Amino acid sequence: KGRDNMDSRVPLSVQEILSKYMSLFRERIPDTLEGLYLHGSIALNAYINGSSDIDFIAVIKRHLTDVELGILSEIHQDLISKYKTIMDGCYILKGEIGIRQNEIKKCISVNLGKVTWESDVINPVTWWILRDKGISIMGPEINSFDFEIDEDDLTNYVLNNMNTYWLNRMN
Repeated sequence: KGRDNMDSRVPLSVQEILSKYMSLFRERIPDTLEGLYLHGSIALNAYINGSSDIDFIAVIKRHLTDVELGILSEIHQDLISKYKTIMDGCYILKGEIGIRQNEIKKCISVNLGKVTWESDVINPVTWWILRDKGISIMGPEINSFDFEIDEDDLTNYVLNNMNTYWLNRMN
């Protein structure tokens, strides 16, 4: 365990960012953050300092107000200014962990410091990595959430993603 007893798989530079993030969140939007979980390159042991972003899912106790969404955006922009590293993820309620993409309404999404309402952040790959490799930073352990991942959904999502998103990036 590293800083604040974080999982040792989390690079020290990321531990510093996450500690600052949790401190800012608790200070500016108190009694709201219930859990913080990492997936993506950090969970897959493929994080590249200075290049990778920090993929996360934050569990919040309640929906945020419009004023709090503005504060949330400020928190993420402050972190980018200070650390030059992007936190990319979403904010959901506890009952939305593992929800199928076609079942979720849009959730609060953060990318490049901008807060928007999206549904594409929540996908079968996110849940698969979270369930099998995810890292609990705060809140209940991931294995305490009981959710299934439909293998057909996962396969279809990966094929579609390869033939659209990744194909476009290669051209």
